[in-house]
Amino acid sequence: MKILFTGFTSRTIGSDRNVYDYMSNVNVLIKTLELAGHEVDVRPVDITTDPVIEEDYDCALVGVAALQGLSSRFKLGALWTLSRFGRRAAIFPSDGRNVATFPSSVKTCLTGSHGDRTPYEYFLYGQFPKEKSNVVGVELAEVPEIQAAIVATMARLPHNEASPHCDWPVLVPTHSWGNPTIYARHFGAPVTVWDPTRVAIPMQFTLENGASMLCPDTGQLPGAAFPTERKREWILSTLQDQDPWLKKQNCKWPVISIGNKRKASKGEGLPYLPELDMINQYYTRYWGHLAFGYPLADGGWWRMRYIHAALAGIVTCTDQNDARRMPEAFQHSRIMLERWSDEKLAQVARDQYDQLMESAWPSDKAVSTVDSFVKGLA
Repeated sequence: MKILFTGFTSRTIGSDRNVYDYMSNVNVLIKTLELAGHEVDVRPVDITTDPVIEEDYDCALVGVAALQGLSSRFKLGALWTLSRFGRRAAIFPSDGRNVATFPSSVKTCLTGSHGDRTPYEYFLYGQFPKEKSNVVGVELAEVPEIQAAIVATMARLPHNEASPHCDWPVLVPTHSWGNPTIYARHFGAPVTVWDPTRVAIPMQFTLENGASMLCPDTGQLPGAAFPTERKREWILSTLQDQDPWLKKQNCKWPVISIGNKRKASKGEGLPYLPELDMINQYYTRYWGHLAFGYPLADGGWWRMRYIHAALAGIVTCTDQNDARRMPEAFQHSRIMLERWSDEKLAQVARDQYDQLMESAWPSDKAVSTVDSFVKGLA
């Protein structure tokens, strides 16, 4: 099959201008489709040059994010794609932090009140002057025919909080412990979940010559072996401001924040590091990894950070709402982890690795699930 892969953000349209190199579900989904034998065309859609885009592909996958988000620069082309493909399209959330806010962002663009701006104008420009809009193709968006198509498409996305409904099926990346019912209720649509873990690991941990970076006997990185010195401190790697969540944890170990620009500019944290540098320089040299809570925690949204930590031998402490569905080794409290000896922490880290890998889907199951999903669209 020839599949159009597009979406709201630069990552979902294959832009090479991404500042951050982190492994996301978007990268792994593209690879999984290719492993299933499909031709995947990752690109933006231009309403002017792609008026009948549906004629060139068997189906379309559209990555969605908050409609008012500054990163949703390509939302016009993405919504146009949904309107043209109809039942031959599906959506997938491109970022776990945006999943919970997506329906409310649609509602705001359909019915919200924004001073002298209509909901549709707010959809196009947000709070900025028209000339400062960063939305690609915005100059055409007020053409009556295009506006009607876009508004009609938004109305078919989930926006009624009491009774959400989406006309397109949804593909959601989760860990094996995720509850798909959570997402089905949230989107008001049929939901297919899949676990990208076994596809993602070789994507990130394979050298240019094809050799694995992982030790064949342990399955982990060389730095994961129990060292003579690991610092009893927490690593919090995140692009967003997680201070409210962090304060609730009341950590006794020092916390090193990596990736948030605001904290780095104030000298309260470190700037973004390429993922492999962060893993080798911090995950393999410290004892604790903090994983902040995600919305719809019972859904088990897939996070490469858990995998990085397990491969590096650092102990993960996550939010209690996320932990309650995770394997037993991830359910230890922050208080107990900070009290335990280095030997005990080493055992917990190994248990977390073993249980994460044992629960992960085999790669062929991930590939066949995604393959069946897209074939159901054509």
